[in-house]
Amino acid sequence: MVSDPVLGRAVSALHAALVGSGAGAVWTEERSDEGRRRLPGAGARASGASANWQSPATALARDERLAAAVAAMSSYAGPVAARPPRGKQAARRVRDMIDEGYARDLTADDLAAAAGTSRYAVYRAFREAYGLSPSDYQRQLRLRSARRMLVAGHGIAESAALAGFADQSHLTRWFLRCYGVTPGRTARPLTPQIGQSDTRYAATRRDRLCHGLLVAIVKPVPETTAARPGRIRVGLRALRDWRPTLRRLRSLVRNAVTSFIVLAGTFWLLPGVTASGLVALLGLVVLVAGVGALLRPLLMALATMLGGFGALVLGALVQAIVLYVALWFAPDTEVANLPVVFGASWVAVALAALVNWFADAGTDDTFISETIRLMARVRRIEERGGRGQNVPCPDGLLVVQLDGVPAPLLRWAVRAGNLPNIGRWLRTRSHRLGAWHTGLPATTPAAQAGILYGDTRRVPAFRWYEKDTRRLLVTSRPRDAAEVERRLAGDRGLLRDGGVSISNVFSGDAESCLLTVSHAALPGRSARGYAAFMTSPYGFTRAVVLGIGELIRELHQARVQRRRDVRPRVSRGGAFLALRPATTLLRDLNVTLIAEQMARGAPIIYCDFVDYDEVAHHAGPARPEALDALESLDQTLGILERLSKEAARRYHLVVLSDHGQSQGATFRQRFDESLEEVVGKLVRGGAENGHRHGAATGTVEEWGRVNALLTEAVRRQGPTAAATRAAIRKHTTDGEVTLGPADEEAKAIAEGDPETVVIASGNLGMVYLTRAPEKLTRDRIDAAYPDLVDGLVAHPGIGIVVVDEDGGPVALGRRGRHRLCDGHVEGEDPLAPYGPLAAADLLRHQQMDHVGDLVLLSMVEPGTDEVAAFEELVGSHGGLGGWQTEAVLLYPSGWTPAPDPLIGPDAVHATLVEWLVQLGLRKRDDERVTLPVAG
Repeated sequence: MVSDPVLGRAVSALHAALVGSGAGAVWTEERSDEGRRRLPGAGARASGASANWQSPATALARDERLAAAVAAMSSYAGPVAARPPRGKQAARRVRDMIDEGYARDLTADDLAAAAGTSRYAVYRAFREAYGLSPSDYQRQLRLRSARRMLVAGHGIAESAALAGFADQSHLTRWFLRCYGVTPGRTARPLTPQIGQSDTRYAATRRDRLCHGLLVAIVKPVPETTAARPGRIRVGLRALRDWRPTLRRLRSLVRNAVTSFIVLAGTFWLLPGVTASGLVALLGLVVLVAGVGALLRPLLMALATMLGGFGALVLGALVQAIVLYVALWFAPDTEVANLPVVFGASWVAVALAALVNWFADAGTDDTFISETIRLMARVRRIEERGGRGQNVPCPDGLLVVQLDGVPAPLLRWAVRAGNLPNIGRWLRTRSHRLGAWHTGLPATTPAAQAGILYGDTRRVPAFRWYEKDTRRLLVTSRPRDAAEVERRLAGDRGLLRDGGVSISNVFSGDAESCLLTVSHAALPGRSARGYAAFMTSPYGFTRAVVLGIGELIRELHQARVQRRRDVRPRVSRGGAFLALRPATTLLRDLNVTLIAEQMARGAPIIYCDFVDYDEVAHHAGPARPEALDALESLDQTLGILERLSKEAARRYHLVVLSDHGQSQGATFRQRFDESLEEVVGKLVRGGAENGHRHGAATGTVEEWGRVNALLTEAVRRQGPTAAATRAAIRKHTTDGEVTLGPADEEAKAIAEGDPETVVIASGNLGMVYLTRAPEKLTRDRIDAAYPDLVDGLVAHPGIGIVVVDEDGGPVALGRRGRHRLCDGHVEGEDPLAPYGPLAAADLLRHQQMDHVGDLVLLSMVEPGTDEVAAFEELVGSHGGLGGWQTEAVLLYPSGWTPAPDPLIGPDAVHATLVEWLVQLGLRKRDDERVTLPVAG
């Protein structure tokens, strides 16, 4: 019997920990208040050592509960001397022991023996080193092992036993708590969507679990009636989390003033809406503010229920809904019809954006404030859901990819003062600016394959032909990107263990993939930032208005180019007119998604911003339009820096580009014929004599993320998905949407069974001779097509032709040849215009998978370094020559300096991994450790 009730609860906790909850009770009797005052919180902490533990306890977990209870009770004896810091070596030895025997029932004595210290010191040292207890780490390893076995086809009971769980129910409880789905759902076979029957696709699908969402390339499991209440609960939870704060009230007052100005302007501009007087207009302002405050939380909850594409559609209607409801309640206003309301809502949004721009002196303060409120809301939700652990977490890493920005151009822009945020980082020496050489090919897919996976051998260009399967692969198509990622995947991705991929081509083994081409997925219901962005007047509608401004700006800038006869230039109409405003929408959405993930405390986030690359392709890399896009990206970096201060952990920012760009008139503009036409004339027989010829030289890169979004949209269930399928059914094949020329080119090549196929990626061209499945040597090519090689070498628009000879690959020019294996040169070196690394780049490229029988590089203009792209783009990348291989790397100056020179995306991957090791996000020996998520 224990007289002190608080001490009694502590002893009861020890008793239950040692002999189990079914043992006899420990009786207590009342003690004086003085005794209780001597134990402030000790009983609560001791009781917490064994609280919420309904599942079977392992020996290691029981020992840890005992240690926690003893630590809680130690305050009864008064203050204790400070303990000396415990070494990390002991924790490392314990971790190694758990790695090797996580399926065994380890005890604290086992770990203490391995660490050479006491059993209680083991618990403290491990938590200090890794932020979680040994039993938590052991459980994570067991869960991952069980999930792998379930994916491989093992039964649930068998997986539980082999992974070390007490029984099937023990596994089920922890699996559901950590992954959001049951083991049975994980092991359930899925039906492939895209004409595939191989079970590997289902396994890949199941292995991409992220908080219960399945986000790969096969068809989602249709939602059952039982699943719908969960969706509704998610939406209602979003509504419940909304709170009227002082900041919101200030925002409401400002919005009311803005609304008065905006509505007055709207009623003056549109004849279909009228108000009887000033009082009626003021009343409408109050109604709009009140209705908006009431409806937007409801609409955000609805957007969360609808999922990604439903939120996109709702975002286009939300302002009209708010205005229509307010007009319905306003007695002294009149409106002609519903379309007029819709038009009035968008006019009001446009005017509001203009008024807010003037009010904020041209800054993005309103957008930033809304995003910060979103981050605070996300953090509250994480804490309420039990994911906000008060454990020490390593600093996080945010990697921002500025697609296509050349290092020389960025340096020049910093010196000119056009990039104030990057310039401030460099002048205050918080960051160091470096560069890296991309090698060949200089494309986004190849760069991300290297940066995210450390392997570029699988990606010889932006698109390529595979002679063994006789098909064209284009990495902007979600299906092809997913296929390439499966070849790259090998448990070495940069974003593994909690990383987030946003707006990339490949996922990098991230557990959460948003707007990633290889996963073809809109953000699901778990992405609250997406729903908030779509329903906020400072999110989707603001981005649309700014996008319309970009469209008007593009029309003006293109007209100025034509009137001034700026050369070189290409047509800037057609699809680019729609894609340029889309980049504005994507940029703001990316910022919102990054902010949400920082609020959740994701260890590493990697996001690609394509603004500059898209504009530079059509306007030119160093033209004013492209520099304006670069300045906008610098502004975005400043926004991310401000948002990082509200994150769940401290984030370090690394900025890099995946390649540069080179300018020049296109091959067709210079010579009035395309590369495929030149090849067609040189091959024996020619097209007019029955020679079958295929080509893939259209501009397709910009369509990748659009196709990914639409592909996910048509795979969903519901009316919005059905409407989308009906609208774009002509561009849908096997559940995949392919806008742009990529699908037409692939179909033409597949159906035409061509004897030659010509591929273009910037000023890099490849010619495939398909009669033989293997790569052909010069002798065999000359025997089949006597004029082909010599004719290409003699063409003034082609700088070099690389072909295999008996001694290895050779680069042929009009006045000389360069043997790549040993560097032997005959005559003039044809590689001289391409830089000192050209030979090594070409030799490595020849060793990649599925390289063409002939590899071509266009000519390079001496003095200007302009190239002749085989695509119709004035700014291009993919080959060699000019700035296209000079990429950016900007990183904190306190870190270990990057190697100089830094050559190839594989080397960038190794550098980033080393920095992850220094941050504590990865082990140096490349073994996996799952770290806690901050909250």
